[in-house]
Amino acid sequence: MHVRDVAVGHILAAEKGLAGERYSFGQTPKETLSMKEAFDVLQEITGIPAPNFQIPTVWPGSSPAWTKRSRHSPANRPARPMAGVQMAAHKMFFNPAKAIRELGPAANAAKAGASDAVDWFRANGYAPASAR
Repeated sequence: MHVRDVAVGHILAAEKGLAGERYSFGQTPKETLSMKEAFDVLQEITGIPAPNFQIPTVWPGSSPAWTKRSRHSPANRPARPMAGVQMAAHKMFFNPAKAIRELGPAANAAKAGASDAVDWFRANGYAPASAR
């Protein structure tokens, strides 16, 4: 989702939202992208090949050991917190239907947001100017 669309969603929530309610902003379910689809869009925009492999899910049994080990690390944070390991095993999509119904649409096409993001990263020196 484009950062501008997130800002518009917050403005709409401030203007039209009900106190105590929660709203999930996002693409419509038809426009929601999987990670692979998002990488494919970025490949199309940048010309940089998308990863063609999937990282296997971290074995949940390793998380307690990392959590215990982290108690002795300078940052004192686990490299693989148990909640993160458990969440990584599931595909998660959020439905923005309530926000759209109560506040109005805030999101534009995901590809436009990705294209603007790539332009910004390139303009600010965080990404190469081209794939070549």
